[in-house]
Amino acid sequence: MQTIEALRAARERDLEDALKACRGQGEYDCLVPLSGGKDSVYLIHKLKVERGLRVLAHTTDIDIGEVAWANIHRAVDKLDVEHVVYRPPMEFYRRLFRWLMMNQEARGAVHTISYVYAPLFEGNALRVAMEKRIPLVLAGYSPGQPVAERMEYEFPSRAISEVDWTPPELVASGQFDAHDLGRFWNPHRYPAGTRFPRYLAPYHAWHYDQDEIMKKVVDLGLIATTKNASPVFSNYPINWLLMYSDLKNFGYNPY
Repeated sequence: MQTIEALRAARERDLEDALKACRGQGEYDCLVPLSGGKDSVYLIHKLKVERGLRVLAHTTDIDIGEVAWANIHRAVDKLDVEHVVYRPPMEFYRRLFRWLMMNQEARGAVHTISYVYAPLFEGNALRVAMEKRIPLVLAGYSPGQPVAERMEYEFPSRAISEVDWTPPELVASGQFDAHDLGRFWNPHRYPAGTRFPRYLAPYHAWHYDQDEIMKKVVDLGLIATTKNASPVFSNYPINWLLMYSDLKNFGYNPY
């Protein structure tokens, strides 16, 4: 049986090969979803400054709080990377979150919202990568994020190239039209034979130390303060509602 360290090392070798292969294929070498948290900020630093890659930062403005926006603006300016922001109509997301809160699955609000919410911004990143012919999407997921059933180090090729990510419960509800449902990633909209980007989580391959990253982003001037680097303050504001719901219904905070 492969040890945890052997698995990490194998992933690191694959990641290094991917970082070499992505160079020079287009205007950008890679796309990084930038949420304003410490991990995505530091990831851009490592890729651009330490590895010399041409990075496109991409933010989906669904529910980003003031602290995260402050981090985003500061990091983008400091690192001097190009940054694309997609701001979808908030009416859709209010309607979506309301429906999900009222129709939670057995694992509660955090799980219900997170695993509809995340595929939306992951799919947005994939679409931009496709439009700009970027071969690699690199996400700042820390080890353990997201749940292993969705991704460990890499979204499987089949998940990106063959699977429609539209949640079946939304389709079955009859509350969302084709335009709403079209916001989810669906590879079948592309011609047969299309080549899709790889979607990797480098922190699943590199040695990861949360406290060290929190210190480094402040020392580098990418984030103003240790408080701003804390996931408690930089996370999505809706998480407070989700945690309250789970605390009330289950008696504990899932985080």
